[in-house]
Amino acid sequence: GDTLIYNADAFKLPDGSMLDALIRQLPGVTMNDAGEIFVNGRKVEELMLGSRSFMRGNKKVLMENLPYYTVKNLKVYEKQTDMSEALGYDVSPRTYVMDVNLKKEYSQGYIANVESAGGTKDRWLARGFLLGFTDEWRYSVMANANNVNESRHVGEHGQWTPATMPQSILTTRSIATDLDYQSKDKNVKNNFTADYTSSKNKSEMRSRYEQFLGQRAPVSLTESSNKSDNWKLKLFNELTLREPSYLDCKTSFDYEKWNTIGSSDFQLWDVDLTASMHTDALGKGHKLGM
Repeated sequence: GDTLIYNADAFKLPDGSMLDALIRQLPGVTMNDAGEIFVNGRKVEELMLGSRSFMRGNKKVLMENLPYYTVKNLKVYEKQTDMSEALGYDVSPRTYVMDVNLKKEYSQGYIANVESAGGTKDRWLARGFLLGFTDEWRYSVMANANNVNESRHVGEHGQWTPATMPQSILTTRSIATDLDYQSKDKNVKNNFTADYTSSKNKSEMRSRYEQFLGQRAPVSLTESSNKSDNWKLKLFNELTLREPSYLDCKTSFDYEKWNTIGSSDFQLWDVDLTASMHTDALGKGHKLGM
């Protein structure tokens, strides 16, 4: 009565399609470029896998790496919190979720995706995804590395959005893991996630500007370069016990570090050099959260 169920086998998609392509086909469902899902205009707050949280609600990881043919159905409903389920009544607002359920043959064992590419001028891309299941454990590892500014993939209509691309050379390396345990009676749950990302950004700009003023033609030249090196580490663990009394324990560790260097030169000529300016910039910092 209060659950909307989509049968995944009712939709035919090209080979190689992932979960996001399936979701876009669902009647009454829309999804924007940020990965936010809306069902009949209402925003889905969490994308779950087998009624369990995945990557702390990071929808895009699951949507871009889970093959569509592994999915049995998708359920949309208002989910009680663990505390409300344990106590038998709502003690906090319910969450509007989309729950992805796998076919029986894919609910045990593992699923893996690997992609690599190379190009001219030392351009490269590699990524991998591993998702495994046992009766009580679920484990996943995701890795991505490239120096082609790429965080997108082809949309459902084969369209790219170059306007969203960085105007620089961006090198990214990241790895994330999700380890989830749930006892058979569901009285003990533990979820651990770790996420490491490093990025290097390099940009150079040169411009020449000339004015024509009668017998005069002043010329200005501007050059600038910027480099940044950032990395961050996030660790999170949540332990939930439902018996003999309800206990929910969360621990987290976040660390981020950044280093930025920039310089610019400006020169203006009329007949002779009339103006010159040089600027250097340096920024360093780090942030710790627990």
